[in-house]
Amino acid sequence: MREITSKENKNILVGLMQHIDDVCSSNNIKYSLSGGSLLGAIRHQGFIPWDDDADIMLTRGNYEKLKKCLIKEHNPKYVLLTEEDAGDYYQFIKLCDSRTVLKTLSPIDENIPYMGVFIDIFPIDRLPSDSNTLYEHYAQVQKLQRNTVFSVPGLYYQSPKLWKKFLKFFIYGVSALLIKHAHTTKEWKSITKRELTKYNNSDGKMGGVLLSEYGKKEIIPYRTFEEYKKISFGSYSFEIISDFNVYLESLYGDYMTLPPLDKRKPKHAYIEYWKD
Repeated sequence: MREITSKENKNILVGLMQHIDDVCSSNNIKYSLSGGSLLGAIRHQGFIPWDDDADIMLTRGNYEKLKKCLIKEHNPKYVLLTEEDAGDYYQFIKLCDSRTVLKTLSPIDENIPYMGVFIDIFPIDRLPSDSNTLYEHYAQVQKLQRNTVFSVPGLYYQSPKLWKKFLKFFIYGVSALLIKHAHTTKEWKSITKRELTKYNNSDGKMGGVLLSEYGKKEIIPYRTFEEYKKISFGSYSFEIISDFNVYLESLYGDYMTLPPLDKRKPKHAYIEYWKD
């Protein structure tokens, strides 16, 4: 198999983003670029030069609608990985390019089937206004997601260093055993999703993607996710939240300032290939 170049990677990602945009436009679904993709759109008018992935986010109703559309279309150009797939321990979906395959260096991704170059698609959930209730909810979601990972045999103590494997096994072994006996991985995933979505029918004034790499920084006023607009992204255009400043400042602080040179690196542990 031939390794995919950085330029090819970005062309593949744009193709995935265009497909998402087409499906959303055809089905009256509102979405926004998110994370580094939104930062790239604002600061670089396209990809962050050293980035290697793409992300979008949708409010939970729009997310579930998009998910149904992608499942229904059965497009052979793409592989949809969902929360229900065995081996996938995330609480969001991925749309992959079926011409590609990834070699992952991350233990949590080793059991995901058919994973190629992908775009992450995150659900935004409504969250309670009261700060105590909000952070109790956040802590419970984090705990349940940890339990999901701990329920997978052998996953919780994975490490490239042998001494770390033994240390993790010693520290967490009993807890992992109890968690595995309490529920299956599939059940833990379902319990976690119920907790994530429990406030979506409330009048909570906060919102965000609780299980992202940014943690509590994702928690911002829900109204931020109610208005959208198109923005140029290279020679293309995609949707973003209109009040992007609130979101980007929460995640990155002074987001228009470039990071130090030693921080300008791809963040994912993958090697990407074209299929033979």
